[in-house]
Amino acid sequence: MSLLYVRYTRTLHAMAQKRGYSLQSETPSESSLLSDFRWKWCFKNPDGDELLVVMMESDKPKLTIAAVRKLRQWKEATDSNAGIIAASLQGSTPSARDELVQIEGQEFTYSQLMIDITEHCLYMPHTALQVQEADALLQRLRIKQTDLPKLLCTDAVCRFFNFKSGQIVRIDRTNGLQPRNSYYRVVE
Repeated sequence: MSLLYVRYTRTLHAMAQKRGYSLQSETPSESSLLSDFRWKWCFKNPDGDELLVVMMESDKPKLTIAAVRKLRQWKEATDSNAGIIAASLQGSTPSARDELVQIEGQEFTYSQLMIDITEHCLYMPHTALQVQEADALLQRLRIKQTDLPKLLCTDAVCRFFNFKSGQIVRIDRTNGLQPRNSYYRVVE
């Protein structure tokens, strides 16, 4: 087991944990359908939602359409509404990326998993607001959601926390001796 593998898995586990999931199983149910993947973990949050995290074999550098179809088969066989995170060396093929989006999955390359972005010295905590909180914020500021500054869904932090388009995110910044300041962005 290489040091890089340890870094990738540490980041994947931190990503799941910071999304509110805890490790449920090293081997998901119906794991025979996931034979294309070398490593696989199943996480669960307190609401009972599942998150499947899989890593491709090193001899298969790209996530292929066949591998994504096996993920779809796994979701259907387990009758699961689980989220999926798939990691590979070189990303995925265009058709695999489209299929992964249809089953509400995310893909990361190993280079994107080298560091946990939330541990970086310039990272400021990001929190998605609940619908009620967002409505109260918009009423308090007397603005529409479209008036807020944008945060792209391709942003590394948005991908890390899986923020969805239309969500309002609070960014808490601290600046030396000043107290915490909150800034709001809408994910686009």
